[in-house]
Amino acid sequence: MKSTKFFAAILFGATIFAACESKQGGDPAKAKADSLAAKAKEDSLAKVKAEEEAKRPKSVVEVASADTTMFGTLVAAVKAADLVGALSNAADSITVFAPTNAAFAAVDKKALDDLMKPENKAKLADVLKFHVVKGTIKAADIKDGVTEVATLQGKKLKIEKKDGKVTVNGANVVTPDVQAGSGVIHVIDKVVMP
Repeated sequence: MKSTKFFAAILFGATIFAACESKQGGDPAKAKADSLAAKAKEDSLAKVKAEEEAKRPKSVVEVASADTTMFGTLVAAVKAADLVGALSNAADSITVFAPTNAAFAAVDKKALDDLMKPENKAKLADVLKFHVVKGTIKAADIKDGVTEVATLQGKKLKIEKKDGKVTVNGANVVTPDVQAGSGVIHVIDKVVMP
């Protein structure tokens, strides 16, 4: 009887030892396989997320930000005026008449530097909002003659189409209909002032 109790105690101890061993280290090959499977799952999820992000329509700000050689000054001004969110998350589509870097370079440097100061954020926002119209206006939608459209700033822009050329308050549209998820961009060669 004593040997049966002794044998049962050894068997119980061995079972507990084996259970602890499998929880602590277990089979190294299985642990490595589990780790590789977890890494593959993580990589797969990251790839799916990246693909979904690539398919997501870009906002007008993201489109402009992607071409800093053309729109670097505009993007910096949008950031300085704290308008990134408003222009990226517009509930309705928007049309942006986007001045190029060369257009900003033609503005008096002192005046532009002054507008970019934090204390002039509201003035800068007014100038930028004067370049934005609620709704999508494509080049094909613009009729011959002069049309006035209300801007987000509150005042109206004069859009003129003559002999197939479009101007906005005297600025030439040099590249029309740059598509974005939140609207359309028309590239212009001047900064228009309210």
